[in-house]
Amino acid sequence: MCGRYLIEEREIFPGSRAPVFVARDGLQKKELTWGIPMKSGLLINARGKTVTEKPTFRSAFQYGRCLVPAAEFYEWNQGVKYAFFQGGGPLYLAGIERETERGRRFVILTREAEGVVAKYHHRMPVIVPEAQAQTYLKERDY
Repeated sequence: MCGRYLIEEREIFPGSRAPVFVARDGLQKKELTWGIPMKSGLLINARGKTVTEKPTFRSAFQYGRCLVPAAEFYEWNQGVKYAFFQGGGPLYLAGIERETERGRRFVILTREAEGVVAKYHHRMPVIVPEAQAQTYLKERDY
């Protein structure tokens, strides 16, 4: 995944702060930093398929889910930047957040690409339909 998203009409990059929705004491909008520092660099995405198996994410997936509102997301293919969006409203990207030594941070969950995105990249963010947003944030199994 390219590692850029347009959120609230501004493009964000790994390591920058961005608004996310969390379900702590009701639905809240928080500013968190995108990416978890690791020895190998900044981890910005987590594979949704294996998130419950990885010690780094298991607890965060159960208790630290978040939604990242985005107007669109980008993928790069052979040096060309492609934007993907849905008409009629924002995208809600599934994420997880957790406390780190550098404060609360989030990563975006990814999945195998489908549809037109698959022509440009093999992964894409997990997009949560607005009607399922509360369920994603509050349920332990999604």
